[in-house]
Amino acid sequence: MAETTYLICTDLDNTLLTPEKNITLATKEMMDHVIQNGNYFVYNTGRPYHGGIEYIQLLPQTMPAIFLNGALIIWTNPKTLEVEKKISFPLNLTLLHELLEEIMPYLDGGLIYAFEYLYVYHKNKLPFWLVHDNEYVTIKRLTAKTKFIDEPLSASFQVKEEHVQEFLFIIQKEKYQEFSFYSWGNFDHIYSFEVIKKGVSKGAALSLLKDILHLPSLYTIAFGDNYNDVSMLEIADEGIYMCNSKEDLLKKGRLFTSLTSSQDGLLDYLKEHHPELF
Repeated sequence: MAETTYLICTDLDNTLLTPEKNITLATKEMMDHVIQNGNYFVYNTGRPYHGGIEYIQLLPQTMPAIFLNGALIIWTNPKTLEVEKKISFPLNLTLLHELLEEIMPYLDGGLIYAFEYLYVYHKNKLPFWLVHDNEYVTIKRLTAKTKFIDEPLSASFQVKEEHVQEFLFIIQKEKYQEFSFYSWGNFDHIYSFEVIKKGVSKGAALSLLKDILHLPSLYTIAFGDNYNDVSMLEIADEGIYMCNSKEDLLKKGRLFTSLTSSQDGLLDYLKEHHPELF
C-alpha cells in the first residue's frame, strides 16, 4: 500500500495569516517540514498573484498556488520567482468589454486583475487591500475601451447603493451568464461585486490540481474562513473552518479549529489531528 501524501490547501487572509498579514515562525517551520517530507502546502486565495508573491517567497521549494478564487493556478520558484507552469481561466474579452460599456455609468470604482497587470478605475476611491499595489504589478487605467495587454482573469466592481438595481439588471442579462457574479456585501453604502469565469472556484481549482498531481494516495486537508472557501472545504478529504469564520459558516461546517488565525489555529489543528505530519 502506497504511503499517504498530504496536500494542505489553505486560504491566506484570516486563515493562515495573522491579522498583521504575517505567517508566524512556528507555522513557517511547520510548512517547511511538511514540504521537505514530500507533501504539498498550497495557498488557495482570492488575492491576485502580485498580492501573494511575498508568501510564495517563504516556501522552501516550488509549490503550486491558486489565486483569484481559482482563476489562476501557478508554480513559481520561490528563490528566483521564475514561473515554471501556469494554468489560467480568463474572462471572455468581448463580453467583458460589452459589460464595461453598460456598467461604467454606475461604478464607483473597478478593478480588472490580469497576471502582471492591474487595470484600475477610480483608484483613489479603492481600499489598498483590493489594489495590492507593489513592484510585481503594472497598473493601467481602466475604461470601457481599455485594450488589455494580458488576459483578464477576474474583476471587482464597486457600486453605490443607489445604483445597485441598475447594476443587477445589467448583469442578469442572458449574455452575461458566462460570468459568475458574487457580492461581498455593503461597506459604507457601497456594494462590492466580484466577476470570474463561470465554473471557476477555489474548489474547482483544487479538484483540477488533484487530477494534475495524479497521486493515488493523496489526502487533502483544507482550511478557510469565508464564503469563497466553501467549495474548497467541501471538495477536500478534510475541510476545516477556522473558528473565526463567518457565524453562519460555523453552523454549516463539521470540523473547526480550536484557535483563531491570530493564535496559529491551523498549526494547532494539524498538531492535534495529524501528528504524523510532525
